[in-house]
Amino acid sequence: MPDHIISDTAAAVAFLQAMHPKGSWHLVAMKPDGAPAAKTFGPDQLDEMAAWIEGRQGVENLYHHVNTLTSGFRDKKARKADVEAATFLHVDVDDLDALSRIERYAPRPTAVIFSGGGYQAFWRLDAPCSNLERVERCNMRIAADLGGDNCHNADRIMRLPGTINVPNAKKQAAGRTPALAYVSEFTDWDRSYPIEAFTEVSLDPELTTPSTPLSVHITPVGLDVLPEGVTAAIRSVIELGDDPERPQNSEAPRYPSRSEAVFHVACELVRAGCPEETIAGVFINPHLGISASILERRAPIPYALKQARSAKASIENGWPDNDKRGPRATMRNAAVAIRRLGLSCSFDLFRNRKIVNGKPLEEHQGEISDDACMALRGLIIEEFGFDPRSEHVRDAVNLLCLENAFHPIR
Repeated sequence: MPDHIISDTAAAVAFLQAMHPKGSWHLVAMKPDGAPAAKTFGPDQLDEMAAWIEGRQGVENLYHHVNTLTSGFRDKKARKADVEAATFLHVDVDDLDALSRIERYAPRPTAVIFSGGGYQAFWRLDAPCSNLERVERCNMRIAADLGGDNCHNADRIMRLPGTINVPNAKKQAAGRTPALAYVSEFTDWDRSYPIEAFTEVSLDPELTTPSTPLSVHITPVGLDVLPEGVTAAIRSVIELGDDPERPQNSEAPRYPSRSEAVFHVACELVRAGCPEETIAGVFINPHLGISASILERRAPIPYALKQARSAKASIENGWPDNDKRGPRATMRNAAVAIRRLGLSCSFDLFRNRKIVNGKPLEEHQGEISDDACMALRGLIIEEFGFDPRSEHVRDAVNLLCLENAFHPIR
């Protein structure tokens, strides 16, 4: 850490007291590339809290839970079910030029924090609000207005001012350096508002049908949360948003479109045992390349959840694309059907050949032909009761082959 950066533990304690004058305070410490450690302090433990913060200054990143947690909850990072009521609305804007936008915003925020990489703002509610879904919709509206990150969840932890923002290895490689988080002069702790003073986000009705309810709690998820069964190759696609060796702008892209990359990642995460909340959380993490096409949507969280559920359905004997009559004729359904037939598709890089090998196609094994595609179409109709159409079968086979490229000599 540069010598000129001086932490301010006293300011950190003062901020926590201003946020929650009666306590308790729930803090979370995270090493730049490590797991979180949490500690709860009561109103008679100010000295212990200061010592805990001071001992981690410049080494670990320190955060605080924004809202009031349930009685008896302590010493661990909370989930939404652990939140008793919201006492603040909040936003996190990862933009060094965001301060002027925040200062002009109405209602004016109670507190504004420089986080070390951008700005965070808080609006004190004049009465605790136990309707957390409403609170989160208000947070989403503020984030949409100010260009904030997807950090609307009521159990959110935020940067603790007076402490050092310690970047991880990836951020350091991008040029980020340690920085002091501090309370802006724009802060006025006397400001408070009724929840009715805030507008809720307008959600895309197409994406908020019963199949994608917002009652499921979705928060951004990083690579470190994923199970060991997620391969290094899939982790690379998640981080970059594309195949690093055969990107979309290459002559033979592994994923012809971003949506196909998203669906493939979702399916692999389902196979690795990830719940739908985790998969959707990966897709709304702005620090991961795979989120790019999701976050461009008007309602990214419902859409991310919809993608996770489509993948889960395709793996667990459902179909990604349906109508009232059943599976539709689409490339994605054709690809799922081919997998369920037990066929393996591959691409021989040395011979530049796409190959389908499987017992149901014994007479047509080898390089893909029109006869092989027609045979596949017939098998799908016979086995699953829907016609995927020849063009979708061919596209699905080509995609599955490209996903499983190999070189017999290397």
